[in-house]
Amino acid sequence: MRIKASFLPVLLLCSTFTCPPAALAQQVSKATLIKDVRKDIISEDGNIIGFATIPAGSRITVNSVTGDGIMINREGEPPFKANRDCISSNCLSLFSTSSPTPAPAAAQETVKSTPIPTVTSTPSVIVTSTPDTGITSAPSVSAGKKGVGLAERKKGFGAHQLEELNASWYYNWGDKTHAGSHAEFIPMIFSLKSLDSSFASDYVLGYNEPDNEKQSNISVGEALKGWHLIVSKGKLVGSPATARNPVTSQWLHEFMDAHPKVDFVTVHWYKGVKAEHLIRDLKEVHATYGLPVWVTEFAPQTAAESRMEPKKHSQKEVDKFISETVKWMESTPWVQRYAWHDSGEGTSALFNGKGELTETGKTYSKADSFSK
Repeated sequence: MRIKASFLPVLLLCSTFTCPPAALAQQVSKATLIKDVRKDIISEDGNIIGFATIPAGSRITVNSVTGDGIMINREGEPPFKANRDCISSNCLSLFSTSSPTPAPAAAQETVKSTPIPTVTSTPSVIVTSTPDTGITSAPSVSAGKKGVGLAERKKGFGAHQLEELNASWYYNWGDKTHAGSHAEFIPMIFSLKSLDSSFASDYVLGYNEPDNEKQSNISVGEALKGWHLIVSKGKLVGSPATARNPVTSQWLHEFMDAHPKVDFVTVHWYKGVKAEHLIRDLKEVHATYGLPVWVTEFAPQTAAESRMEPKKHSQKEVDKFISETVKWMESTPWVQRYAWHDSGEGTSALFNGKGELTETGKTYSKADSFSK
């Protein structure tokens, strides 16, 4: 199981604004990692092509703390910088095991709006991203969770459909949009053919179903070779979304075992109308990879299945499924976003042939408001 750090309480004896870097570093000059920390692997041409893991329990030295990173080194190894993305993802947590040098009185300030636990012995110092430190460069996922995969090119859907669904965000399996909507657009690199596209975004979605010969159909080796080009386009990067279960998918395991930069795991799910089955599967994905989850496609049926059996699931069953799954995803912090997949036909369809909401579309439109 791949273990990542989780959110933890924050205690800073001084922030980067109130304490000189040397003084802040001195507080944790000798430390033990209590979580795994990621070290970027840089190619000769300066691209991030992967990362190495320094395991929890390693003894390290903090060389300096500045606004754009923390220089640390494991005993017997050269120093390296823990970059901003790593800090903002709470990859690095330090526990001081040496007696700290008291900071000047003027520097005894805590980060605003951060609860401070009682210090009973050697202070613990946990470095994380807060608005006052200036460390974070990666965006927070602040938009609403509910979105949709929009058939913008195929059916000409746009701002009207997004407004009808009350969608906070959308994607269209491509890297450009013409929808003209206030909803946030998230670009995707669909396949290897899209790698040369030029854009910069807060988020970027990786390859679409590389394990499906009818979709991007990419080998793990090919996917990894071009991954640094995807990383260069987004501050936060979503994993390739496999057609098969991401927990049992050999493709995704091999890809993730190479330690590429991945900030959240994307999931496609089409397994009927039992909400507990979706919830169970998402919990397994989160436990396996230890990363936030974006459900970029979900519905009781795929488009192909809906064409074959459009009335396999009753409207009542689908409405109940939407209500229960959305309520759970809205209340689960590590599920950061979700997007229904419009099957085009049957009870999984959001729109009819005229682009108007179906009964399922109306239920999905109201779903997140029902959960609050």
